Amino acid sequence: MLRHCRLAAGSNTYAAPVVIFMTDGGCGDLPEALQQMRALDEQCAPLGLQVHLVAFGGGASIDNLNTMSSTCTRGFVHTAGMGELE
Repeated sequence: MLRHCRLAAGSNTYAAPVVIFMTDGGCGDLPEALQQMRALDEQCAPLGLQVHLVAFGGGASIDNLNTMSSTCTRGFVHTAGMGELE
């Protein structure tokens, strides 16, 4: 992703990088996930990076996804049940 952000920065056309991350939020390593999100945001936020965290599954941890999105300049949380994704 960082390589793509650098490519976008060198382009004369505007294309904001977007990450769509689908998860149940139960990764078990939230501190590491937050560190990675911060690093990505620091590199790509100036280019207009949008991070969309899509929670799915009955046991999805919306709290974890909200925490992750709060580390991003333009972080958004969405919810979807498996039936909605089909």
